[in-house]
Amino acid sequence: MIPLLLLPLEGLYRLALRCWRAYFKTFRAPVGLGRPAIKVGNLTLGGTGKTPFVIYLARLLKKRRLQPVVLSRGYGRAGAGVLKVSGFQGPEIAVAASGDEPWLIAEQARCSVFVCSDRRTAARAALQECPHATFILDDAYQQIGIHADVNLLLIDATCPFDNGHVLPAGKLREPLAQISRADGIVVTRADHPFDQDWLIDILKEHNPGAPLFFAYNEVVGLQEVPGGPWLDARRLRGRSVILMCGIANPSLFEFDIAHQQMSVRQRQFFPDHHCYVQSDIDRVLRQAEACGAELIVTTEKDAVKLGGLKVPPQKIYALGIETRVDEEENFTEYLKTFIDL
Repeated sequence: MIPLLLLPLEGLYRLALRCWRAYFKTFRAPVGLGRPAIKVGNLTLGGTGKTPFVIYLARLLKKRRLQPVVLSRGYGRAGAGVLKVSGFQGPEIAVAASGDEPWLIAEQARCSVFVCSDRRTAARAALQECPHATFILDDAYQQIGIHADVNLLLIDATCPFDNGHVLPAGKLREPLAQISRADGIVVTRADHPFDQDWLIDILKEHNPGAPLFFAYNEVVGLQEVPGGPWLDARRLRGRSVILMCGIANPSLFEFDIAHQQMSVRQRQFFPDHHCYVQSDIDRVLRQAEACGAELIVTTEKDAVKLGGLKVPPQKIYALGIETRVDEEENFTEYLKTFIDL
């Protein structure tokens, strides 16, 4: 039930969005970045699997001998201004300086990552080192002032549009009509149960020309935290665990754990982008001892923020996932119509 007070505020938000779009349409044409660019974003607040998808996309471009450069706002980072997170050898700065998601992209994709609230400024800095860049703009669907060759909209199959209302009455950043701006639509977490016919009907209603692709995250193992060896996830089946994470939608993490057949004793969930301190880890370790849990399992996004803390050996593991796109060859051919792959 939506509080009645929020409905007028939703109307004001919609009006502000219309004025913003009209401004760019009438007075300010989108600005290019000087190199091919791919926007990746969504319509809703919260996670839709953007980070693993950006990692997948960067790896795909690298396989095609291109030079992917990820541009991110670096949400939750310390400091401001443009900052180089990594070259092609992984992160060069601390995770607190970059934000957790850019750091994770840099670590796993092994490509250049730059963060700045103004992606045009980040692009200019990146081109000084990567003159042949193909830009990937992370979380940029709403960046209508920047031109991109491909505008990819990610839709979470498990909760595609929340309650259908925009902020603050719902979690939509924009009305559903703005699906029309997408060049291509990727339905993420498509391995979860969802009403495929209903979702496709809505997407086609607002954007009949955009091709649809379906993606999912595959568990590739568990890594001992911090930065330890990898284990086959099957080795932890039946083990009693505590779940620990600070992500937008913990239920999706629980879903992945359930598929690995671990016995969940307790859950310790923190706010999204939570910055861990030693007392957090000590508290969860005490909970594990009290409830008889053998291990603590967290996400890769959380694990990158535990590096400077005291973690007992073989006690905390990060669930490793990688994005897969169904019919990847068709997806690659689709990208070729926009970018020289």
